[in-house]
Amino acid sequence: MTSATETTIDTLNVLLRGALSTAEAYHLAVEKFHGQFVALELLRLGADYREAATLLLEHLVARGGIPPDHGRGRVESDLPSSRNTVLQGLKEREQQAFDDYESALENPELPADCHLLIRETLLPNCRDHLSRIADLFNRL
Repeated sequence: MTSATETTIDTLNVLLRGALSTAEAYHLAVEKFHGQFVALELLRLGADYREAATLLLEHLVARGGIPPDHGRGRVESDLPSSRNTVLQGLKEREQQAFDDYESALENPELPADCHLLIRETLLPNCRDHLSRIADLFNRL
């Protein structure tokens, strides 16, 4: 049987890998939109994921967890050339993060401070990001 601490560490590692991978995806997307208005918005959204990764890392280390070596999955450096396809990929990553955060909140073993971080910071950021990506789709 796994302990509550092990479950918490596993959950935080999943969330951290996702945040790192999504931050990298935003970084690559910014390069695709270099010099366009979209790039500034994507920079801000990517910065939110770097901040999320920092916060998740702090929670992980505080519980004795070891940070992962890399993100959830490899981010291809050769993004599709279509701007809509790039934005669709970011939207899918945001939705996955949202689903992961909601799933974590359903875990009764996750400590209250982790619930608070997810509920008050990470989920609202995802909602905001999904809205902003929808705006970007409309403006292209």
